[in-house]
Amino acid sequence: MAAHWIRCNSHLPLSIWLLCQSGCAGQAGSDGALESDAMTAGSTEPDPSASSPGSGGEGTPTEIGEVTGGGEDTSKSGSSSTGETTSTDETTSVAGFCGDGIVEGDEACDHGDANSDHAYCTEACAFNVCGDGLLFEGAELCDDGVSNSDAYGSTCSSQCGPAGRCGDGLLQADAGEECDQGPGNGTGEVDDAGLKCSTVCRFVAYRGFVTSAMFTGNLDGLDGADEKCQDAADAAGLVGNFRAFLSGDDESANERFVDRIGDPTPYLLPGGQRFADSYDDLVTLGPGDLGISRDEFGELITKAVVATNTSPDGEVLDAEGSCASWQSASKNLPARIGYNALPKVHPDWPDWKEFDWWVSYDVWSCDSTLLHLYCLE
Repeated sequence: MAAHWIRCNSHLPLSIWLLCQSGCAGQAGSDGALESDAMTAGSTEPDPSASSPGSGGEGTPTEIGEVTGGGEDTSKSGSSSTGETTSTDETTSVAGFCGDGIVEGDEACDHGDANSDHAYCTEACAFNVCGDGLLFEGAELCDDGVSNSDAYGSTCSSQCGPAGRCGDGLLQADAGEECDQGPGNGTGEVDDAGLKCSTVCRFVAYRGFVTSAMFTGNLDGLDGADEKCQDAADAAGLVGNFRAFLSGDDESANERFVDRIGDPTPYLLPGGQRFADSYDDLVTLGPGDLGISRDEFGELITKAVVATNTSPDGEVLDAEGSCASWQSASKNLPARIGYNALPKVHPDWPDWKEFDWWVSYDVWSCDSTLLHLYCLE
């Protein structure tokens, strides 16, 4: 310390000596001596012990992105020094749709461009089924949707085909059909029984029946008898104009049915059984083995007493046997009657057949209340 003071004192004036004590102060070396060059005037070099970039001090950053010592490494691969991550590519998915050929979601089917409201898979990707109102060509003949019905004559059935109808070739008696020859209806084609079928599925034939009602000899004349026949036919739903097969005092059945003479149209009972091939056949051969054995409702009647006064050939049988041309119920006047039919097992059936009992069997009094009528179309 004394040596240092002497050194400073020898080089500096006394006026600045006091400044030298603090300015010339140095650090002692390893041997305790002060470094003489540590007090070089105007020295501005930094203390090499001071922390500075690149000094290698613990925890001191040496370059961007690198940490020395035990510091935590925060660098990430692919990231910038700011810690921000880079964006990645994104894949865009397209939602499916009806018509893309792929069955997905609530689709029942998907045939792509082949989807059609007239094919197996509809334009809405649903199965084409009977009742949806869409015609499946090649599989359905019709489809009216909720209007499909199995009722007779309906446009479209529940099976998407025509409902039962006249012309389908199937006999549907419960719907009122008498015949059905399909395409042969109305053409004049005959069936196995020799009958023709009309376009409304009825035999091309006239009808005949015996009335279910009974009367006295007072029928209000021949015109009144015709009215009674028509009323009976109307009550049974028989379509046509019906007249009584009956002769008065001077007017025969043939005269009343002159428009049927020469007409080849057969006569049928309400049940469809043929009893004559024509009017001419009726007044020549009679009503066959069955007789006129059905009433207007088709019910079987045998041994019914029928007012006739007609010969087997359709002429007046007895001028006195018509209850005054069917205007009297007097017990003193006679009525010529016949039996409409007899079962073939009946012992009198052979006589009934041979002697034309169907029109000419006996004489009853006009006051009888049991007289039926033959009604022919």
